[in-house]
Amino acid sequence: MAGLERRLRRGVAEHEVSPDADVAAIARYYVTVQQGMSIQARDGATRKDLEAIARAALAAWSVLIDKTK
Repeated sequence: MAGLERRLRRGVAEHEVSPDADVAAIARYYVTVQQGMSIQARDGATRKDLEAIARAALAAWSVLIDKTK
C-alpha cells in the first residue's frame, strides 16, 4: 500500500491528482480491491469476473482523484 500511496502523492505533486484527494484512503481502497480479487481468484473466479471487478474499481478512479467531480 505504501508504494501506491507514494505514487498518488507524486501525482498530487505533478498535478495529476487533486490536492484535496485523500490519497491514503484511495490507496487503501485499491489495495482492498486487489486483495479481494486475489481471494476471488483463489476461490475460482473467472478472468471475465475479475476483469469486471477491475472495471468497476476503475470507474471510481476519476471521482476519487478529482474532488471537483
